[in-house]
Amino acid sequence: MDQRQTKGERQMNYGLTCNGKLLTTDYSNILGIPDPYNPYNLPAKTFRAQYKQNTYPTTKYCAVTLVDNVQNIYDITYTGEYYSEYEVPFQSDKNLTNIIGANTTDFTSCRNLFADCTALQSMCEFDSSNIRDMASMFDNCYSLTSVKPIDMTNVSAVWDMFAVCDKLSAVNFYNTSNIKYFNHMFFSCTSLQSLPAEIDITNAVGALYMCYNCTALTSVPKLTTSSTPVTDNKLMQTDSMFFDCFSVQSGALAAYQKLASLYPAVSSYNLTFHSCGNATPQGAAELAQIPSDWK
Repeated sequence: MDQRQTKGERQMNYGLTCNGKLLTTDYSNILGIPDPYNPYNLPAKTFRAQYKQNTYPTTKYCAVTLVDNVQNIYDITYTGEYYSEYEVPFQSDKNLTNIIGANTTDFTSCRNLFADCTALQSMCEFDSSNIRDMASMFDNCYSLTSVKPIDMTNVSAVWDMFAVCDKLSAVNFYNTSNIKYFNHMFFSCTSLQSLPAEIDITNAVGALYMCYNCTALTSVPKLTTSSTPVTDNKLMQTDSMFFDCFSVQSGALAAYQKLASLYPAVSSYNLTFHSCGNATPQGAAELAQIPSDWK
């Protein structure tokens, strides 16, 4: 690329992309990077990633290409034959700071993809249309502050997805009716203040510790079912689902009423609402109306 081009000329040729779609050419507020040299189309199974200065990717099963040596940006292409939890490109890469672009169209699983990437701060929007498993995708990414909205239409497992992401304040995801396992999804996300207004639990069989110790959460989402819950002969467990969510102001009572209405499908619910909302007047009033065996 001709480094003598003006910023405007470069922006005509390059843009922040995800799965071949141009998202923006205005970099003024994106990671502080004026021009990350991101092409319109990333190859299949490729991530555009930024790393700490003077470090190099420690990814496995990947081809690595330097894109920008000033901003320390690389294109990282997964070259393994079959992605699995035992063949994970980014897991425990302590120098990864931002995922700027991604072509995930060919991925069916992202389990453990960024687990223990403790310097990761942001994740771009990505195509989840073929992804079935996001379990532990960002587990223990305790520097993570920004994740673009995620379509969960075909996802069935999100356990531990954001566990111990204790700087994450908000997450937006939608179309959750096919998720079976919500267990530990936001376990000890102590800065998490908001979740989607509604979460469809139609096919859920597990929500154990889902929001355990989310001490900054201000409201419990409305739990919905689009039909009679499908449980594959398994009974739904919600133990400690909103345990110690002290700051909740509303939603706990409605969530209890919804879960209770599903009985006996919800068969295990010990401590589901333990201390949920007890630090706020409205939350405490709702908590008082929830039977003791649920809290």
